Amino acid sequence: MLTYIANVSVGNPGVPSQDDARWVAAGCSGLSPASGIVAVVTVKSGSTVASLGTKRLRESVDARGGSVHQCSSVDEALEIAAQIASKAQSH
Repeated sequence: MLTYIANVSVGNPGVPSQDDARWVAAGCSGLSPASGIVAVVTVKSGSTVASLGTKRLRESVDARGGSVHQCSSVDEALEIAAQIASKAQSH
């Protein structure tokens, strides 16, 4: 099981990378149980733009059966990813 981590807290805070933005705009293509990606974790800033982007991401991921999580640091994102992997292994 894989977790996709998007860090929008650095560089231009609240703005996803061009690759992340294209992926979301394409409806998170490739996100499916078969791909192994089961969750997306967004490391975000406190900006309004980040909140709007996360809402769009959540809609795309939810439509494909995945889960979206938010946090404020990469360390926290890695901890969330480890918890997701641990739960997947126990099933």
